[in-house]
Amino acid sequence: SEEAVLDLEPDLVYSGWESAFAADAAGERDELTALGVNTYVQPAACRSAEVPGKLDFDEIFREITEAAAIFRVDPAPLLADQQAQLDAIQPDDRGLTALWYSSGTDTPYVGAGLGAPELVLETAGLTNIAADIDMTWTSLGWESIVDADPDVIVLIDADWNTAQSKIELLESNPATARLKAVQNRAYIILPFASGEAGVRTVSAAASVVEQLREIAD
Repeated sequence: SEEAVLDLEPDLVYSGWESAFAADAAGERDELTALGVNTYVQPAACRSAEVPGKLDFDEIFREITEAAAIFRVDPAPLLADQQAQLDAIQPDDRGLTALWYSSGTDTPYVGAGLGAPELVLETAGLTNIAADIDMTWTSLGWESIVDADPDVIVLIDADWNTAQSKIELLESNPATARLKAVQNRAYIILPFASGEAGVRTVSAAASVVEQLREIAD
């Protein structure tokens, strides 16, 4: 809550999600500024300003550099390590399609065509079934998912919305139980933090490629 944040007397509140700066969360940005607290939203997640274009690793590395400048540290070692990890990724070449399933039951909330999920999937050699939607995230009806019938489903694992709970939903629903990915249990599991642009994006793509090796055609 805003009260809890202010009790800490921070100089800066830094967020990778714009929703953190709401009245029922850390507090609205204008109000925090008036109280002498600086705020920062990672540019890739700042949707209320000019909507960013399609995310790429140049932008991710630029944002890491900007964060380093804010905190007065040298980003060079981290960036070198990130680039080395990225260069080592060998994307899957089977032409598989994928759904990035983040949350939701009645209507799934999925990774669309502009943000970190799309970048991770592309880097791993997968085609996102929601790539034609010019948003970072979107709601996508089960009918559309069934029609697309993805080869692979990326499941986001969070304490409050686990990958296992999504698997149980997919396998218990007669419509989704017929999906190729569900029939083959072609699931890739990533932690919640992999869903936003940042220092975990490269490792998320590498993890997807590694998990794909366990998935048969």
